[in-house]
This record gives sequence, structure tokens and C-alpha cells, in this order.
Amino acid sequence: MAYDEECLARAAKRYGVPEIVIKAIIDMESGGKRLAVNIEGKAYFPQSDYDAQHLLSRNRGRSTDVGLMQVNSFWFSKLGIPQSYGFSECFNINFGTWILAYEIGNHGMNLKAIGKYHSPDELKGSSYASKVLNRMIKILNKG
Repeated sequence: MAYDEECLARAAKRYGVPEIVIKAIIDMESGGKRLAVNIEGKAYFPQSDYDAQHLLSRNRGRSTDVGLMQVNSFWFSKLGIPQSYGFSECFNINFGTWILAYEIGNHGMNLKAIGKYHSPDELKGSSYASKVLNRMIKILNKG
């Protein structure tokens, strides 16, 4: 995975979220691909910023996730932020970590909070959190 480690470290410190959790989510969500886009469950990996922007513009009104941490269109709409900002590596890491910190604030530092980052649905969230945990273990074993 290639992403800005310093940006990730700053976001982790700023929001009080362990770096390993953020790294595992990035690995899980986008495989470290800055331009990753998910449209209602289908993954796309555009080759250029132009292609990524064009993909978003063609799918307005649909549920879309963008960038390294696959931040959902719900959050961009809720806060009035253009979704295209999600392709900025550092912005995406900060925004995704802020969302994760929000869920940790609601549920504690546990797998439920990680699951809620992904989905409000308990079953989907639980499955997701287990996968993130497995990725954390793999990352720790590599280091």
C-alpha cells in the first residue's frame, strides 16, 4: 500500500485512533488506491483523476464511496462537502478517521465501532469488523 504515512500518523494522533486500525481499513476498503470508487457495491479503480471525477458525475444520486478509506456519499452530503475532495489522499484519511473517531465516541474503542464505520447494519458491521481485525493481525505480523 502506498499512501502518505505522515498524514495517517497526524490523523491518528488528532482523532485518537490507533494507526493500525486506519491502515487496516485503508487496506480493506481500497487496497491503498487513492482513486478507488464504489458505486452501490461495485468497485472501480479509475486510472486518472479525470476518470474518477467523470465516474462520480455520471452516478449522482447513487450511494458512492470514494478514496483510500471509501468515505460514503452520505457523509459528504451531510456536511456539504464536494465528494470529489475524497480523492485527495490526506483529506480522505482525515475525513475517514474523523468518521471512525465519531463511531468510537458512540460505541467505544471496539469492533462494534469499526463495524459502524462500514455500515449501520449490525450483521454487515460485524462481518466487516472481523475482516478488519484479520487485516490488523496481518499488518502486525509483517512489521
